[in-house]
Amino acid sequence: MHAQDKPVKFGDVLDVSGELDDQPVAPRDAARLQAAEQSVPGGTQKGGPAAVLQSVATVNARAGHVGRAQTACPVADAGATITETELAGRRVVTESVGGQVVGKMVTPAPVAMTDPPGALEKDAVTIGRALEAVGAMVGDRPVEQSDAAAVQVAELCATGSDSTNAREKLPADKGATWEDAERVVSAEIRNKLDMATTPGGMADAVTTAARLNQERPRP
Repeated sequence: MHAQDKPVKFGDVLDVSGELDDQPVAPRDAARLQAAEQSVPGGTQKGGPAAVLQSVATVNARAGHVGRAQTACPVADAGATITETELAGRRVVTESVGGQVVGKMVTPAPVAMTDPPGALEKDAVTIGRALEAVGAMVGDRPVEQSDAAAVQVAELCATGSDSTNAREKLPADKGATWEDAERVVSAEIRNKLDMATTPGGMADAVTTAARLNQERPRP
């Protein structure tokens, strides 16, 4: 039997149980979670639960297994929700569909935007210095793909080049901003299965630098 001969169900692509497990994914189900993700800053992630549901819902609809207005009963009853909490300086975004948790993202707490931005000050904490600090703290820990992706984005933010030596390029370095922090965080979690940044890693370092710059006293 070919894959298109039967619908893709929630249990085929998400870790769910009960009635939801055996329900085919429909476009309206995916749209509900996608709308919930978009309501939270930084909530929408490439390869996240909403993107997965959107892909399989499209396949199911094209094969005629579900209608455009169809929705799974548990989703109709409990909907799709996202909750955001902060614990010990970490931001936790939890996604639920039909009353069941289907995704969790753990990142540094977001940096508040200020005007004027402290990152423009001459003595601002730079991205290059954050890179060097992480390099000094890594020690014997194996470098993962998420580390490499975060470093590449951080170097691009700092110097406009993703093939650089942080110390040699320091004169071209720039103060870390909340935009830089968001880009580095996004790069790191996109390359980790658990969607969580590494404590003391690149995302944490750039976020801390950006927060110090934003919260610094103004003359």
